[in-house]
Amino acid sequence: MMHGYPPVPLENRCRHDISARDRERGYTYFRQGRVRLSHLLPTAALAVVEGTDYYFVAVEGKAADRGILQVTCSCPRFEDGDTCKHVWATVLTMDAEDESWRIRGVNDLRFDIDTLFEMDLFNEPGVSAKILASLERAPAPPRPNWQVQLKEIDRDVNRFRSLGAAPRDRKKREIIYQLDIDASLSRAELTVAFLQHQRKKNGQWGKMKYLAVAAPDLDSFPAGEDRDLLRFLIATAPQQSWRRGYGAPYKQDSATLSESVYEYVLPRLCATGRFRWVRAGSEPDAAATLAWDDGPPWTLALEVTWGADKRELHITGFLERPAHKLPLSEPLLLLRSGLVVFTDRVARFEIGPHFPWVTLLRRENTVTIPARDQAELVEALWSSCELPPLALPPDLELEEIPVTPVPWVRFRSVGRTLGAEILFDYDGERIPTTHERRGWVRGRTVVVRDRAWEVRKLDELHELGLKPFDDPSGVHALQLPPKQLPRVTAHLLEEGWAVEAEGLRIRRAGAASFSVTSGIDWLDLEGGLDFDVEIVTIPDVLRALERGENFVRLSDGSHGMLPEEWLARSGALAELSPKREGTALRFSMSQALLLDALLQEEENVQVDRAFEKLRERLRSFTGIEPAPEPRGFRGTLRPYQREGLAWLSFLSEFGFGGCLADDMGLGKTIQVLALLQLRKLRRRGKRKPSLLVVPRSLVHNWIEEAARFVPRLSVLDYSGAQRAKRAGDLSEADVVLTTYGVLRRDILSLKETDFDYVILDEAQAVKNERSQSAKCCRLLRADHRLALTGTPVENHLGELFSIFQFLNPGMLGRLGRNGGKSRGSSPLIEAATLAPALRPFILRRTKEQVLPDLPAKSEQTVFCVLERSQRKLYEELRRHYQASLSKHIEKVGLARSKIQVLEALLRLRQAACHPGLLDPARVDEKSAKLDVLLEQIAQIVEEGHKALVFSQFTRFLAIVRRRLDEKKIVFEYLDGRTRNRKACVDHFQSDPDCPLFLVSLKAGGLGLNLTAADYVFLLDPWWNPATESQAIDRTHRIGQTRPVFAYRLIAEDTVEEKILLLQDKKREIADAIISENNSLVGNLTASDLKMLLS
Repeated sequence: MMHGYPPVPLENRCRHDISARDRERGYTYFRQGRVRLSHLLPTAALAVVEGTDYYFVAVEGKAADRGILQVTCSCPRFEDGDTCKHVWATVLTMDAEDESWRIRGVNDLRFDIDTLFEMDLFNEPGVSAKILASLERAPAPPRPNWQVQLKEIDRDVNRFRSLGAAPRDRKKREIIYQLDIDASLSRAELTVAFLQHQRKKNGQWGKMKYLAVAAPDLDSFPAGEDRDLLRFLIATAPQQSWRRGYGAPYKQDSATLSESVYEYVLPRLCATGRFRWVRAGSEPDAAATLAWDDGPPWTLALEVTWGADKRELHITGFLERPAHKLPLSEPLLLLRSGLVVFTDRVARFEIGPHFPWVTLLRRENTVTIPARDQAELVEALWSSCELPPLALPPDLELEEIPVTPVPWVRFRSVGRTLGAEILFDYDGERIPTTHERRGWVRGRTVVVRDRAWEVRKLDELHELGLKPFDDPSGVHALQLPPKQLPRVTAHLLEEGWAVEAEGLRIRRAGAASFSVTSGIDWLDLEGGLDFDVEIVTIPDVLRALERGENFVRLSDGSHGMLPEEWLARSGALAELSPKREGTALRFSMSQALLLDALLQEEENVQVDRAFEKLRERLRSFTGIEPAPEPRGFRGTLRPYQREGLAWLSFLSEFGFGGCLADDMGLGKTIQVLALLQLRKLRRRGKRKPSLLVVPRSLVHNWIEEAARFVPRLSVLDYSGAQRAKRAGDLSEADVVLTTYGVLRRDILSLKETDFDYVILDEAQAVKNERSQSAKCCRLLRADHRLALTGTPVENHLGELFSIFQFLNPGMLGRLGRNGGKSRGSSPLIEAATLAPALRPFILRRTKEQVLPDLPAKSEQTVFCVLERSQRKLYEELRRHYQASLSKHIEKVGLARSKIQVLEALLRLRQAACHPGLLDPARVDEKSAKLDVLLEQIAQIVEEGHKALVFSQFTRFLAIVRRRLDEKKIVFEYLDGRTRNRKACVDHFQSDPDCPLFLVSLKAGGLGLNLTAADYVFLLDPWWNPATESQAIDRTHRIGQTRPVFAYRLIAEDTVEEKILLLQDKKREIADAIISENNSLVGNLTASDLKMLLS
């Protein structure tokens, strides 16, 4: 039997005291019919819930009048002191089966968790026994799902049938929307009540009643404006609602509208003709209908007037809009949310922050001020933060003086941060940004505050990184990390801010001035910065920089802020010139162009005549005539190579070292050999050898190139284990060829030799000035020095420093410290500034510059020297096959050993490429070819080129892929398993960010057009020239606009190098080894095989 309902269901009374997760799971149990109310007591309900086991739940309401709902459950989680889904499923079931009336008391309940049998209800006789019995017998099976569904449908249908007996004939019911004035005033937003009345049988309308409706109820309403309006009002308004039982929808009999929906809903409400208002205490039938006023919004205006006898002043308010003016007392309702309601219409109301004036003047009607306080009134009005439009009598009006204020910021340490106090100086009135007044009265004038301008200046601070600060003192509105102070201060000074730090004013630097005078073999630089109160000299600036300060102390106690760009320039000057002579910095003559470059951007620079002449002489480096090939040089130099030879000779004449940094493949080797041949021809007096230091992998290349182009130049190979026997022959050679490793080991003897030239090939090996190689190179004695590298070093000051320390000691001073960087991360000298000063000492040509017409094809063999571990693996394998093949051939003959021979040669070739081709577990080990390839790729990618990488071994390409992925280098890949070849080709051809294409021979040797590449690497050679050409011609073909450079990587002193000797004599043999064409191996002789395996 139902005993009446509480104001809200039990679910609503305690849902706040259980987690959303448990509510969701409990609802699932309830929907699935897993709860059976087994015992019902006057103030409690007992249930059995089916979960992973059967659990007992009790809900006790004796303490509900104190806001406590006692609950218990026999599940393990409940024993840990937490509410559970079983309890929530029971609560929902009590609501659904109309048993929640047993829990009386207050509506706001919280769970009190009791363990089983601790609740008071278990003290009642027989209850414990009944509970235990209900747990021991299996509960009744839950109703089938279809029964649950049908019951829910029947309940919903019955609810719709009984919904206010809602008639479907629109004419039998009329809905009224009534403005609730009291609720609107209390909530400061428009509140609309829903009412309805029905037509009686006699045709008259019945009594007006409130209409409580939920969203589902609207489906029974006739289609039209009422259904749409109610649906919108219910959906958008905050819920002031109630509902009956679990699962019943919320019902509303009114809606409080927010400002955001006024423009949409009010015109529609008024259009019904049933939006009305009723005076308090009046009958509903006395209501007046409201219309929508779509005119301009009404605004508030104030007026100050004299009384009739001029003994007092009155402040009154009124509503106004174009051509209309109304007393402030006329509207029924004025809402802060932007609405004005008259007796017959509703209109927009723009009020902003001025609504307190509305409240005051509608209550008091006027504000009265004695005549004697008129000055105080004017001051008070201008001191206020903001006013509506205000009309003053003529004798109280003041002349408004516009002033552009000076923004101030004061930084002070507050704990670990810097607090920033923001002020604005209005013609001597310095006020905090938090100050509210509008202006300052000065006699018959007023200085007007410009708040919009202040907001813009505050935005500047936020953009610079200042953050809001909750300062306990209330002084500092913003905060800044201390390390950001120099950057922020420099910017603020530039933008016209006045800045203080710890109470000291910081001044902005004015113009700088410089002068250069020449000495016997030096240059002196003088100058300084103007800070108004004094001029600070360059040495003083440098001393501040050495102390790690961004300012200088001035004579008046203030600080002069050093501009960021000037700090960098000063830092460079300090690093270039370690000497200070009084107020001047002293430089060497070789630093003339560097000094000139640093002063290039300064406006006020004076130089003497001697410096001007020296500067012009050094600049003439660029006007050099090409030099012909020297006598004894075999070959023809390209035009750009002749220019390079002339440049090298010109450097020699002036006694400067230089860096030949031509693009890879443009023939730096040939130009140097021509220079060395020229030096031999011009030699006078004592013979001095030239020392050529190269990576070990290039020794063989240099020997071959020297024999080809300058055969009369004697070259001594001072590398390898037998070099000690040749140490006494150094002075008899024209060129001594050694490696960086030998140089490090033999520096004590080599530094005692006087060389004509010391030349470093692949000079990037000494870019780290602290490396042993760089230190050893600087110890060598030579008349001339030269560095070769394909890296565009003029863009990398940190890398240049070490090379120039070798080429021209002292020229860059200490500029290379910290990689050529300032105390921050910015360069001491930008590359654009440094380049003109170093251009005479660096010659860099790219292929695009020197080969504009014909895209030539250049092919070169690069010998790779195996590291110790790879060499050991190769030798073990070679000795194994040498022994096993000898026995097998001796036993069955060479003709019947073709398979074994092919396997041996294949395994040796794989060992020469990478250990991982023999054993997958060794893919991460080093490989000479892979190291050379990755070094070349890094250089190519940096220079903006693209390359093809060919290999017969897809496993080798897979290892290359792993390394490229580690280095995050983008590439395309194609082998026999690639399906969409065109997509791979198109991506490589069109995407500038994809510099590499890895291609297997069988899949990509034919049929591909890859003209985007201008470099080709052949990782494992195939000795058929036609096959090689086919691979290279993937890029060297019609459509190619750049020279193509192909490199064949050969592992030195391996089967690969030995097969090169057989190319002319045994072409078929070489082809057979690569193509695995067994029929051709029959031509391999025993002596050939012995040589291959030696």
